[in-house]
Amino acid sequence: MAGPSRKTGIPREQLSAHLGGELIGTLLEEISGIFAKDWAKPVVDSIAGVIALGYGIYGKNVDERFRRELLQMGEHLALRALELIRTPAFSNKLKDFASHLATGDVGGALSLMIKTPNEVLATLGLGASSSQVTTSQAVATVTTAVPITPPPPPPAPVVQQKKSEVY
Repeated sequence: MAGPSRKTGIPREQLSAHLGGELIGTLLEEISGIFAKDWAKPVVDSIAGVIALGYGIYGKNVDERFRRELLQMGEHLALRALELIRTPAFSNKLKDFASHLATGDVGGALSLMIKTPNEVLATLGLGASSSQVTTSQAVATVTTAVPITPPPPPPAPVVQQKKSEVY
């Protein structure tokens, strides 16, 4: 980094932290692309970016270089929200996601966001194995990991009998 630092006049530590933050941000984008469906990927990236920015700005006892990397990575990822503006299908997917959650269908909501094992394998270029996992199996696995208990039923109404009806 000494050569580019001399050429640009940017201190080597600052240039290195900038490059490190961009590299980490790009790697995190690639990882989220493996597991998150297309419409959800910018959401996941933006949330990670906001968390990194928050820690970079407000974190206590954070090394200066790491703070610079967090800020660069956070900016890189948080700006992925701009991808959402250009995606007309995003609002429809978000409405579908919210309606699944509103009806208590967490599995359905997660299946809109998270790729199935076969989709992950396809993303990695590994193709489906002979023991393919169906979407319903994948959703069942996820929903058993996140147990949702329905609210208890309302109490039964109390019926009072008149004294004249009691024998």
